[in-house]
Amino acid sequence: MMRSTLPATISIDEIIAGDCGAVMADPTQMHQILVNLCTNAFHAMEKNGGRLKVGLQRAASPPAALLEQVQAGSEFLELSVSDTGCGIEENLLQRIFDPFFTTKEQGKGTGMGLSISHGIVKEHGGVIMVNSVIGQGTAFKVYLPEYSRPAGKRSRNRDRPARR
Repeated sequence: MMRSTLPATISIDEIIAGDCGAVMADPTQMHQILVNLCTNAFHAMEKNGGRLKVGLQRAASPPAALLEQVQAGSEFLELSVSDTGCGIEENLLQRIFDPFFTTKEQGKGTGMGLSISHGIVKEHGGVIMVNSVIGQGTAFKVYLPEYSRPAGKRSRNRDRPARR
């Protein structure tokens, strides 16, 4: 989806684990998070190009912030978006999820993408975290609770007996 909008100077790596479960979420909202994070990565690499990595895997160890608000044994999926762009200054990292906060020039963004993404993730019982190093790039990790169907419940489509 993003390949057609990014210049050839930016390569894209997809690293999707085959054993990922599912999350109970609105696909449009998940799409919005991904587009927001990838667009920001593009802007960080616009001048010099670079590498955009998008990954999805089971979370090996969810962050402590999540473990405090969920029941023991909960499983999470980790969506990661990282770039080799310019990075975000440490003093700005505290504000990047604030509504209307942007460091982009006029016409390049509204300052709402990360704020909206943060809200969607929180609404779905997850957290979004960021790590950035000036001159090396930025990595966002979105942790969302994995959906597990209650025992005895069947999916409407997959488990329905075939009609004759």
